[in-house]
Amino acid sequence: PTSLDAYNARNLMIGKNGTLLIPADTYSNYYHLSNDFAESWTKFDLKDDTKILDVSFISGDTIIAHGFQGITNIGKYVIHISVDKGKTFSYKILPPKMSNIHFASVSLGYGIDTDKNLYVSKDGGES
Repeated sequence: PTSLDAYNARNLMIGKNGTLLIPADTYSNYYHLSNDFAESWTKFDLKDDTKILDVSFISGDTIIAHGFQGITNIGKYVIHISVDKGKTFSYKILPPKMSNIHFASVSLGYGIDTDKNLYVSKDGGES
C-alpha cells in the first residue's frame, strides 16, 4: 500500500466497499481518499476554505460530513455531501452554533448546537 505523509487526522471513515476517507486536522482544507482498501490514496482539496471535521459513510456512494468554513471559532458550520464516494463534495451552511452532526441515513440526521440543543433533520439537512 502507498503510505501517506504524516499529519494529524481527526477521524477515519471506512466503507464496506473499500472506501477510506481521512480528513486532515481542523486547520487544513484537504482530505485523503482511497477506494481500494488503502492500496492507493488521492489527496483532494476542499473549495471555499472549508474543512471536514467528522465524516459518515451513509450507503452506496453517499458520504455526509460535518465541516467548517472560514476561520475556526468565527466561521460557519457546514454539511458536506458527496454522492460519488468522496471524489467531490457540495456543502450547505448549517444553523449557527451547530457544532456536531451525525446522519443515520441519507435523509435522517441529528445535530447538537453549542447550547446543547438537539436537532433532527428528516430531509438530508435541508431543514
